[in-house]
Amino acid sequence: KRKRINNNSNLVLTDYNDFVLQNVTWPNILCNCGSIDNDGTNPDDLHDIIRLVSGDWMDVSEQHLQILPHKQQHGNDNAIDTHITTSSSRPGSITPVFETFNIVLASETTYTIQSCNQTALLLRRHLKPQAGVAYVATKRYYFGVGGGSDAFREAATKLQLRVDVAGVYDDGKSNIRELLKLQGFVN
Repeated sequence: KRKRINNNSNLVLTDYNDFVLQNVTWPNILCNCGSIDNDGTNPDDLHDIIRLVSGDWMDVSEQHLQILPHKQQHGNDNAIDTHITTSSSRPGSITPVFETFNIVLASETTYTIQSCNQTALLLRRHLKPQAGVAYVATKRYYFGVGGGSDAFREAATKLQLRVDVAGVYDDGKSNIRELLKLQGFVN
């Protein structure tokens, strides 16, 4: 039985290739929760709470999940720009504000050193501080390209993310796989 979708939810699904999202992901969403039935779910409502975004994770982060300049509401309909600066910012510069998430799931995103660094940076930007959690499924080694769970752990800890091994999957015949659990940055 299908569950009613919580309209306060926000789901962002990404893939490097837009055709995967269009031809596989969206049809599966409609198949699993998109028909009008007893719970009142309407396929048109899905567009309000589910975003499909294609591209490299850094492009997705900067083009679709960045809120800049930050808008702050003050009890009326007028949005006021607030320029957020930090000690590492130049005076008067705008520090990007990123949309944050409670849960991030990722798979096969740590195959090179560069992809390890980008995945760690994306999680640093988009996990809710102290409340957010990410699960990254990865191979222990990606032979010949330098990525894998050790390289990703190193990249994530440099960005003050807490990394724990949630599971190790070793069938004795193929590459060892790990499920890593990451939590918001460590203070």
